Amino acid sequence: MGLDVNRFRKQQPGKIYRKGWLADISTKMLLSLNFYYDIKYYQTDYLTPLKTEGFVLLPKHSRPLDITMEGLLLKKSIRRYGNYIMKGSLHPWLKFLGGVPIARLKDLKKLGDEFSDKNTRKLALQQAKQLRDSVRNKIAYLLDNDEIIVFHFEGTSSYGIDSKIVSSRLQTFLDIQKHLGRMLTFVPLDISYGSMYCFRSKVQLKVGQPIQVPDNGLDQLVQHLAKEIRLVHK
Repeated sequence: MGLDVNRFRKQQPGKIYRKGWLADISTKMLLSLNFYYDIKYYQTDYLTPLKTEGFVLLPKHSRPLDITMEGLLLKKSIRRYGNYIMKGSLHPWLKFLGGVPIARLKDLKKLGDEFSDKNTRKLALQQAKQLRDSVRNKIAYLLDNDEIIVFHFEGTSSYGIDSKIVSSRLQTFLDIQKHLGRMLTFVPLDISYGSMYCFRSKVQLKVGQPIQVPDNGLDQLVQHLAKEIRLVHK
């Protein structure tokens, strides 16, 4: 499924689409994973002071199961739900579980390539970039209303290989921070797996120390993530 521009036009920046009752049902169904896996949570006390605040959770992205584990962590630790930044090609119903579809730069380039006429392609890209800005406004709205944003800074899963911090992805949040006029709280999360398919295999979720950085503090944020999260595959 490709990028559907109309989906972004229909999004309202000042609206939370997540349905609490649906998220409740989903979480209860996923609690069965506590039986199949031996899930361990570490340093969850870092989340306690943020129980009623908005913040950005920055997990290491290793497996497709990560989002489920992140949801279980938030529910178990502070009894809250997250809003998960996801690529725009995923199914639109996921927004009712907390998904926030975004228009990624590479998706915008693909969209432009679909038009052979230069002027038409230019206009399509301009409109798509405006839509990307509207998604940023959506994220800003959520954070300003003390919602939790879950964002995989690598952009794609990195199981079996070294992780890479994509600075440009983090810069987006510093731009949003500047727009809001207040510092955001960033919380690293390291996730590691024993085996996806073995009964009672270990899954470890380690919450890192929260940090706030100034608008020009990208390097500081990257260094902190590198300190709190194991980026090198062993």
